[in-house]
Amino acid sequence: MYNGIVVRASSLVVITDEGLLRLIDSDCTHWAKGNKMTASRITHLITSCTKGKHFQCGSRAELSIRAGETPEEAMASWAATIRRSQSASPVPALSLYTGNHWSTAKEILRTTENLELWVISAGLGFLNSRDLVDVYEATFHNLPFSHRHWWRELTNTFGKERWALLQS
Repeated sequence: MYNGIVVRASSLVVITDEGLLRLIDSDCTHWAKGNKMTASRITHLITSCTKGKHFQCGSRAELSIRAGETPEEAMASWAATIRRSQSASPVPALSLYTGNHWSTAKEILRTTENLELWVISAGLGFLNSRDLVDVYEATFHNLPFSHRHWWRELTNTFGKERWALLQS
């Protein structure tokens, strides 16, 4: 667990699917201080989306890729599905996902100063936890092409400006 780690300099914190916390610090300097994690600069915590989501009433966008479909064709279809399913009441990504590692991520966000929480989403790309999103269902397994190709299409379609935010 993270139990009171202080982070200096520019750092990246990653939570794995198993809820394990990995701290990657550019100068490898960490030490304990109370029960709160603090950072002298912004720390970026990046975690994955989950299959478990808090669903609101109504429909949700569901990713369906046909055999033989190219990544470009699949993304065009998925982007159209997302546009059609946009609701009048999207929710912050933070409140959409459920599961153990999301509970851990939320606790770290709640107890850590200068922290940005980011999501690697199979359906929407790279999200900030404050981004407003609609409920969706998408998964990386069973793609008829490489994950790298899918991620490239997601980034080109939904997320170029998010990368710029993270790098600033």
